[in-house]
Amino acid sequence: MVILLIDDDETFRFIFKVYLEQMGLPIRVVETENGNDGIAALISLIEAKESSISVFLDLNLPKMDGWDILEEMDKSKTITKDNVSLYMLSSSVNPREIERAESHNLVRKFIQKPITTEILSGILNKKTVN
Repeated sequence: MVILLIDDDETFRFIFKVYLEQMGLPIRVVETENGNDGIAALISLIEAKESSISVFLDLNLPKMDGWDILEEMDKSKTITKDNVSLYMLSSSVNPREIERAESHNLVRKFIQKPITTEILSGILNKKTVN
């Protein structure tokens, strides 16, 4: 299993990785700080035939925000819900943003920051069992 973490917040990325280490799951993490690099990394992972890819995507990013990234993913014929599990991250409590994210065909879940080990464990333990 591989996680692509697209988030410009260095502290959040550090804490996210600490949580993963505490869970002890065999997971490789690829990190990017912006949308352009995130899409390039995702396409590389798909082309490398990674078997289980989970993307944790922050909504608020420099240059290209989470919505722009979703739009680019929609245009791609290689990125589908079958080969990517996508989770939107945001500190926003705006109900419209949450509804918009959860209604998107690629998004599996909207996760409000800060993320907890319980939330992360619930998502990843389901994926490792399947």
